[in-house]
Amino acid sequence: MTFLRRVLSAAPALAVGAAVLAVGTSAAPSGKARTLWQAHPRLVARPAKLAAAVRLAPGDQVQRLVELRRRGQGQFRAIYFVARAKSQSPLTTDVQNGLHVELRSCRKRWAPLRGGHAYRCSSKPALVMSPRPVVGRTRLMHLRLKGQRAVHLRLVVSLPARAGNALQGKTTSLRYSFVGVARTR
Repeated sequence: MTFLRRVLSAAPALAVGAAVLAVGTSAAPSGKARTLWQAHPRLVARPAKLAAAVRLAPGDQVQRLVELRRRGQGQFRAIYFVARAKSQSPLTTDVQNGLHVELRSCRKRWAPLRGGHAYRCSSKPALVMSPRPVVGRTRLMHLRLKGQRAVHLRLVVSLPARAGNALQGKTTSLRYSFVGVARTR
């Protein structure tokens, strides 16, 4: 029996404007059976639940914080951010005017601004994933996932200002995952 290098599992949920988002983590050993007896790394995302947000207008964005950690032994060859639509909508199919997502990391915890709706980094934040249409798979860069230390991520979901009123009242449901591919020895 062969084993998948990646396994998706859902965890926290986040409702964004007309979208429902779930954030999860996963990691699996290489495809060789002998790895069953070896320790392997896994990803853990916190918090368990993310706050809901509703009524996104064109030009609006929603920021949520996610803490990502590596547990277990071994290293990751790559870590991906994957978003899949559970229901189709122009919010996910229109790559120009639909929802977009971006990830940045901070060496320390993100500090809240304006009552906790936006966050700033006390040092220079690193771009982990540049803004892109919400649905898809992207390899994360500059993640700095070392040891058991947490990576402090800010997830920004936005509706472009150019979207206009065409998407008014539209809804969608998305599942986000962080996927770790274990490095083979």
